[in-house]
Amino acid sequence: MKMKLPLFLAALLVLGLALFGAATPALAAPAAQDAPADTTQVWMSDVYPAADAPGMLQMVALYPNNAAEVVSIYLTKGAIVE
Repeated sequence: MKMKLPLFLAALLVLGLALFGAATPALAAPAAQDAPADTTQVWMSDVYPAADAPGMLQMVALYPNNAAEVVSIYLTKGAIVE
């Protein structure tokens, strides 16, 4: 009896992988067909209130090497001097 339990569990594992292992790629989001591999994606927020400016926009850029850049733009405010 001790030998049958590990064999049963191994058979159950193989059966589970055979049935559900092929379903994983179908659940993943499909790759974009028309986008080249070196495309930079950019998202921009709506205008929302800032603490000391009439408004602020934020942009997020995602580069092909998976680097990200966040830029905040304050509306009608002078240049920032550092």
